[in-house]
Amino acid sequence: MPFIRYDTGDFGKLAQLPTPENGERLRVRALTPRRKPEFLISVSGQRIVTAMMTMMVSSDAYDPELFRGISEFQFYQDTPGDVVIRYMLDRDGSQADIERFRSYMTERCQGHLAFQVEEVSQIATGLSGKRAFIDQRLDVMRY
Repeated sequence: MPFIRYDTGDFGKLAQLPTPENGERLRVRALTPRRKPEFLISVSGQRIVTAMMTMMVSSDAYDPELFRGISEFQFYQDTPGDVVIRYMLDRDGSQADIERFRSYMTERCQGHLAFQVEEVSQIATGLSGKRAFIDQRLDVMRY
């Protein structure tokens, strides 16, 4: 069956050229999607996928109480291991609400990431009008 290849716009680092020993297969590593990455970089340089990080609490169940008092948030990272939670409280929100969320994230990441909080008046959107879940400022190709 023919295999159709097309340019996805993803990036990677060449690990090994095709050889008879590897079955004539091109080997790559550190794949990064063309879309914004959905991972944070730990203090040791490891990628931490965030897709389910805020959805799972105990017993693998979604807990809406985790977000009580917070109307919007975004992770911002420009230093490995350090993450800023940019947030906006809702009308009934308090500092205790964002502290509960920060503490949960710190525990969930088991010391691989340190979280600080920053209250903002708005969370910026891109050209498409969508907000990024992570405002990742690191060169993710290095990790």
